[in-house]
Amino acid sequence: MNYQAYEDKNIEEYQNRFQMGRLCARVLASHQLNEEQLQEVLNPPKLHNPFEAVGLKAVVDRLKAARDNNEKVLICGDYDADGICATAIAYHALSRANIICGYYIPNRFKEGYGLHPHTVEMAKEKGYTLLLTVDNGVKAYEAAEKAAELGLELIITDHHTVEGKLPKCSLFLHPQKMGKPFETLSGAGVAFELSRALIGEDEEMLILACVAAIGDVMPLWRETRSIVRMGIAALNRGKGMAIQKLANQMGAWDETKISFQVVPKLNVTGRLADMANANMTVRYLLSQNRDEIIKCSKQIGDLNELRKIKSEEMTRKAMHLVDDQYLFQVLHDDSFHEGLTGLVAGKLASQLKKPVMVLSGFEYLRGSIRSYGNLNLNEFFQDGQSLFDAYGGHPKAAGLGFDRAALKQVQKFVNHKMDRLEVSDEEVRSYLPLQDGDLTLSQVQELQRLKPFGEGFPPTLFAYRMKPDMKEKTMREGKHIKWSNDQLEVVKFNCADQIPLWKKRNDLIFYGTLSISAFRGNQKISLMAEDIQ
Repeated sequence: MNYQAYEDKNIEEYQNRFQMGRLCARVLASHQLNEEQLQEVLNPPKLHNPFEAVGLKAVVDRLKAARDNNEKVLICGDYDADGICATAIAYHALSRANIICGYYIPNRFKEGYGLHPHTVEMAKEKGYTLLLTVDNGVKAYEAAEKAAELGLELIITDHHTVEGKLPKCSLFLHPQKMGKPFETLSGAGVAFELSRALIGEDEEMLILACVAAIGDVMPLWRETRSIVRMGIAALNRGKGMAIQKLANQMGAWDETKISFQVVPKLNVTGRLADMANANMTVRYLLSQNRDEIIKCSKQIGDLNELRKIKSEEMTRKAMHLVDDQYLFQVLHDDSFHEGLTGLVAGKLASQLKKPVMVLSGFEYLRGSIRSYGNLNLNEFFQDGQSLFDAYGGHPKAAGLGFDRAALKQVQKFVNHKMDRLEVSDEEVRSYLPLQDGDLTLSQVQELQRLKPFGEGFPPTLFAYRMKPDMKEKTMREGKHIKWSNDQLEVVKFNCADQIPLWKKRNDLIFYGTLSISAFRGNQKISLMAEDIQ
């Protein structure tokens, strides 16, 4: 990893114009925002009128007609955090609007992603006449044909990229069609706008849309920025009992806490679909029974701990399969858990500094790919689609499936492509060097004014050069390490193998994010180290 310092520009101008301290002005200036973005950060807008969203009124009118005609509506969801939250929001809204409805999230392993023809057949048998997808649907071609054949109407609400023509549907609600304010919405964000139009404002649903936006790494601009900012504020007022109980620790809520303590637990029932059911997570999110929430949150937490153990075991096993001669690792073992392939591929890509494909299964292989450096997976596999029965994803992450007999051919394909490509793994991160006078409680606390940070507006990476008076201390049996003096504490987690390299040195530079930690009423400035050089 290479680092370069931001050049301080316009600091005094920002201080005077926005009435802020020097550290806050340095951070704001480093993002190089345009005027519209500056106003969104410093003067956060309220939520837009949902009826401003193009296409939303037609969906609301059709759902109200279903209510008037006593039709049954099936909400068809997805098994990740965004899809689970979207399903919960839609079910809550339709139920409160007195629309007869049910919901269904497919099993990741038995059924796979999205709406399937057999789900349409099941809906027909149970008397549903209207299908409403949330966080999926733009690729449900076969299911849409089956719905038309059986006389069921299909409404698609989704936020995934539309490639080519749409499946057959009566109505389509999508952020790219809804208008500029709504362009950054997640699947749950779309469901939330529909909920607001049907039943008005609801803080519990706002919180779910906030969590989903963070879980799906949506750009924190426009309506999504308002949803996340207001959702975090609601959590800090004690709202959202089901989400509150998923947190590992008490204390203030922010986007980091949601990302690390809540989102993995919402994802776990989808990842470990052989041990749990994502439909039950929807029920959990909608529960108002405190005893049930406490009981279920513990079960979800225990399942997530098991997921961590299994992920670590699988990562270790995958490491033994790595062949250093290959620039693109293709790793398969019959024992690999399908729901964990993405997590393991991500860890290995980061460690090996190479793109990694991790596959599970016996005769038929399913798995995940994670890129590294500047490699765009969509472009890389553009002329290799014939190798796979299924492929989909983003430039940095993708999922796929193919017959085991093609495994050697897949490795041969990626080897050939990598030999012909110039792939740079050199990543340059920009940072702000901490200056004398920056490290005061008031200066660091003022950074809250710029939150939430996330996709499109990331938290600033700071650099701090070790001072001679800093004392080091290892924690948790040598798993973590901390350096501290009267001015600052620096903490690096899960670094046992590197600690011997750093101990008793006085020439380290710490790169990380700033926050205020509190212990027994005492506040201290903390730098959470991402890297140490």
